[in-house]
Amino acid sequence: NWEFQWYTNDRSNSIAENGILKLKPTLTSDFLGEAALTSETIDLGSSCTNAAFHGCKRTGSPDSILNPIRSAKLVTTDSFAFKYGRVEVRAKLPAGDWLWP
Repeated sequence: NWEFQWYTNDRSNSIAENGILKLKPTLTSDFLGEAALTSETIDLGSSCTNAAFHGCKRTGSPDSILNPIRSAKLVTTDSFAFKYGRVEVRAKLPAGDWLWP
């Protein structure tokens, strides 16, 4: 679907405190500057997880801005598995543009 999603390994986007995982979106403009949204190139390089559809590199333009939000993602591959039972999650989910659970 040509989405360019920028997940970071940055404590401003994710942190565990007192047994609680906190994921916090941040503004790309706070990280790169406002002008970068319409003029800079983001190349995720080795941190890119899916190169399909030019998914590792994007250049902003006035017609197609860079993602205004940076976030974090949780990867549990090879760190947790179970055969029976269920996983129960209590979460506060955000509402707004560019945000999805």
